[in-house]
Amino acid sequence: FTDMDARVLLFQTGYLSFSKPKDDTYYYLKFPNFEVFSAFKTHLLAKAFKQSEQAYRMCMMQDIDCLENVSEIVDFLEQILNLVDFEQYPINSEAAVVNCIYLFLCALKGSKVSVNQHTSLGRADLVVDSDNRRLVFEFKFCKIGNDPKALLKKAQDQMIKKRYGKTANTPQNLQAIALVFSQESRSFVEFSEVKY
Repeated sequence: FTDMDARVLLFQTGYLSFSKPKDDTYYYLKFPNFEVFSAFKTHLLAKAFKQSEQAYRMCMMQDIDCLENVSEIVDFLEQILNLVDFEQYPINSEAAVVNCIYLFLCALKGSKVSVNQHTSLGRADLVVDSDNRRLVFEFKFCKIGNDPKALLKKAQDQMIKKRYGKTANTPQNLQAIALVFSQESRSFVEFSEVKY
């Protein structure tokens, strides 16, 4: 079962249903309920983050809401990225960094995760809402030869100018973090908490 192609499983068991027609030939499909969506997400996570089952389980048990200081949060995000199978899912852009972290955090219980959350001033790369805190992340991808400190400053300025995470329903505890991921070292080389 663990090696079964997810598409075969979903189509053969009827766990995808028609949503609406796209045109005369094609239809949009959807998951019929939350349980099926959760099962699919778990299967997808296991495929993408399969390097170390033990490390994967340890990360899954972690509660991002319990991590308070920025260094702990960044260490946790780095642990997530270290689980990615680089041959199948190379992390070679800002979007790849954001999407890997988004996919993993979606599986954690108790948090609502949004990618590219839009406001009137722009869009935050990643927002994690829990009962008592909102984490807002702005990622920059440092290609070989780029200056990571300049990219961090750009991320910080962007967050301050656009006030990411500040919406009508902002929890009292808002924590904004700017991060720079290095293509060369495959790790976060610069990060800081941003106050606004």
